[in-house]
Amino acid sequence: LRPRNRRHLHHPRIDVRGRIRGGQRGREGAGEEWGAESKLRVAISILEIIGLIVRQADAGRSMQIQLLPPPKTTKKDTENLLAERHRVSAIRLERMVEYAEAARCRHAMILHHFGAQMEACKTSCDFCLGISAPRSEKKTLPPDGDKVPDIGRVILETMVNLPFSVGRTSLAQALVGLETGPLNKERCDNFGVLAGFTRSTVIGFIDLLKSQNLIEMTLLQEFPVLAVAENGFDALESEAMILANPLKNRGVSPGKSNGNETEKGYVGEELLFEKFRRWRKSEADRLKVPPFLVMHDSTLRAIISFHPKSASELALVPGVGSRKLEAYGEALVEILAQSVENV
Repeated sequence: LRPRNRRHLHHPRIDVRGRIRGGQRGREGAGEEWGAESKLRVAISILEIIGLIVRQADAGRSMQIQLLPPPKTTKKDTENLLAERHRVSAIRLERMVEYAEAARCRHAMILHHFGAQMEACKTSCDFCLGISAPRSEKKTLPPDGDKVPDIGRVILETMVNLPFSVGRTSLAQALVGLETGPLNKERCDNFGVLAGFTRSTVIGFIDLLKSQNLIEMTLLQEFPVLAVAENGFDALESEAMILANPLKNRGVSPGKSNGNETEKGYVGEELLFEKFRRWRKSEADRLKVPPFLVMHDSTLRAIISFHPKSASELALVPGVGSRKLEAYGEALVEILAQSVENV
């Protein structure tokens, strides 16, 4: 490190590559050393972007770095940069999931990612050869307002009855029925009660309760965990709705309709679904992608069932990730608002 002003004259110059690789050089530690170097280079790039350091031309295998006086906007710039990295990571993950779950030629999808087009290979990928893992035809639907009218009460009651405190992600995993965390059916009475909702959707419910000061974050041995706040206990003692299920009652199916109200509701939903499909086709044509890459039918159905009135409510719908929310949120909310005005 070469200081640019006298305040930093005592900072030494560091050979970054030699410092990282100066320890264990055996085969066992090679992977860890490479990972450490990669992480350090990413950290250096972040510090350079926000103006804390400047990187000069490398001298052989040494990375030349100079410290700079911290800008006044350092904190804000760092938060914005980390938020953007998180957003990009979420987009990449969503694209990976779309690739894994899509029922079409893998080669065509990969080429489409790089801006090229091709017909299905028909001979080389697992889908075209018919050897891909069988998909479950029956998808678990999230509980509607008839089965779980008050999601807030369910979450708070679950927290009160847990044998130990957990973080936001672990609580959400238990509520949707994922046994990848510390909770299971034996430890959580409400395990899987919100199955059908995505984990990110349930995390959104938890965040809403936190914003209403019903849940608070505390530290347990330096790890952040959730706790029911005093206002949360007061809410549980009252009979008022805490956080209503945004998924309205599904009612009876159209084939078993008992009255005009249900029939009209079903017809209205089908008309709205067709409107969404026309919008999706227009977007797919504009982007030159298959319609399912814009949004799946199941996601469109979920949006109709939730009928969100804002982007924040739309973010709670299963299947609407951060990328889709940013790209299509405004258009989807506007279509829903127009459908209400035309009723």
